[in-house]
Amino acid sequence: MIESRSSFFISKHGKTMSTLLILGYGRSGTGALHLGRKFFTRCVVLDEKEIAESQRVSGVEYRVFSPKMTLDFIPDMAVFSPGISPFEPFGAWAEKLPCPQYSELAFALLYNRAKVPVLAITGTNGKTTTTELTAHVLTSLHYNAPAVGNIGNAISQAVADTLDESGNPCAELPDVFVAEISSFQLEKMPDSPAPLFLSAVLLNITSDHINRYADFEDYRQTKFKIFNYISKQGWVQAETHAPDFPKKRLFSTLCDDGKLFFRDGFVAVRQTAHVVPLVEQRLTSLPGRHNAENMMGALALLLDFLPDWESQLPAIRNALASFHLGAHRVDCFATHKLQKFVDDSKGTNPDAVRVAVERFADGCNIRLILGGLDKGMDFSLLKDLAPNIACAYLYGQAAPVILNALSDAMPCVVDVPFADCVAHALREMESADVLLLSPACASMDQFKDYAARGDAFQAQIRAHLKAQS
Repeated sequence: MIESRSSFFISKHGKTMSTLLILGYGRSGTGALHLGRKFFTRCVVLDEKEIAESQRVSGVEYRVFSPKMTLDFIPDMAVFSPGISPFEPFGAWAEKLPCPQYSELAFALLYNRAKVPVLAITGTNGKTTTTELTAHVLTSLHYNAPAVGNIGNAISQAVADTLDESGNPCAELPDVFVAEISSFQLEKMPDSPAPLFLSAVLLNITSDHINRYADFEDYRQTKFKIFNYISKQGWVQAETHAPDFPKKRLFSTLCDDGKLFFRDGFVAVRQTAHVVPLVEQRLTSLPGRHNAENMMGALALLLDFLPDWESQLPAIRNALASFHLGAHRVDCFATHKLQKFVDDSKGTNPDAVRVAVERFADGCNIRLILGGLDKGMDFSLLKDLAPNIACAYLYGQAAPVILNALSDAMPCVVDVPFADCVAHALREMESADVLLLSPACASMDQFKDYAARGDAFQAQIRAHLKAQS
C-alpha cells in the first residue's frame, strides 16, 4: 500500500511529520541525510549500490535502485546528489517522482536556519583556487570562513553542523561559508528567485560536462542560474557575455571598463571617483592571466563581505602573498637537468589544458598526457596547441576519441593503462622537454578522483628519477 503525503504538521520533537528521499549516498547525500534528520521524521536513502553496514545511520532506511522499481510511499521531498544525471536511468526515474525536487545545494540553503551568509564561486575553471583563496584571506583576517561545497564539507553537512538536533542555531557559528559550486549543484534550484547567497562570482564558461547537458548553451544557462539567488551583487567575467540582471558587476583581465580590472600587473577596483589598486600580481604565487582572474573573483567577494575593506587592504595583500596553490594544479613538482615534470591532474577540460600548455611552452617542447573519462568534450579545441606539442600520449576510456580528434594535428600514441602511458612518454623525453599531465578528462575510469591520478603520476615520475640518479 502506498503512503499518502503528509500535511507537514510538527511533531512533539519539532520535526515535520514527513518523509525525505535522498538520491545518492556519496559525500553530498551523506550531508543531506545529516541535515534532513533534523527536520524530517523519516529519511530514506536510495542509491545504485548496496550501502555497507559501516556507512549506515541507525533509524534510516536504505534501498538499492533498480530501473523498474516503484516506491511504496510518496516522499514529501527528494534531494538529488550532484552526480545523478537526468540522462542516466537513475536520474530519469527520479525526475518522475511526484514531489518537490531539490539539488543538495538548494536543500542546504533552504534549511540554512542559522542564516550563515554564503559567498558563492562558480565557473568552468578556477573555482577551487578562488574558493581556497577567498577562505584563506578571510581566515587570515580572523573570520571563521570554512570552504564548503565541492571542497571541504558538502554544504548540507556544513549547514547541519550549525544546527542542534531540533534544527535550532547553535551558539557558535561560522561568520561565512565560502562555497565552490558546480553546474550540477545549480540544477533543481527553487523556481522563484530567493536571496540564498550573499554574493556570487562567475569566473568563466568554457566547454565542459557536455555529456550532462543538451548543448553548450544549456550548460551556460545553468551556470547563470546562480544570479537568481543573490542578495548583494553578482560578479561576472565580462567575456562570459552573461545576460543583464540588476546586481550585475563585471570584471576582466582583458578590458578595463569593469568594476574590477587588471592593468600593468595590478588588480584594481573602480570606485565612484577614483581607482584603488588592490594587489600587484608579481607579489603573489599566482602567475598568469587565469590566476589574475581567480584573484579578481576572490577580491570581488571580499569587497562585498568586508564593510571596511579599504582599511584592511594591507592585511588582505599580505594574505594574498602568503597563499599557495593546492596540489595537482599546474604544479611543476620535479626537474631533472633541463627537463620539467608538471602535474595538472585537475585540468579536466580543454581550456584548462590550454592554460597549462601556454605556461610551459617554449617551442615544440611539451609531451602531453591526455585521457581518462570522456565528458563529451570537443578535443579538437586543442589542435591549435600543436606547435608546442612534441607528442600527445593518450590513455583511458577517452583515448580513441582524442586520437580521432587530434591525430591529424600532432603526433599521438595510445597506451590505455595510465602507468604505461606515462612510461612511454618518459622513454621518449629529450633534453628541455616538459612532461605535462593535463588530461582534459575526468579521472574516474581508472582512478578514484583527480588527486589519486596526480599522486600516481608523481609517484611514477619520482621512481623514474630515482632510478636515473
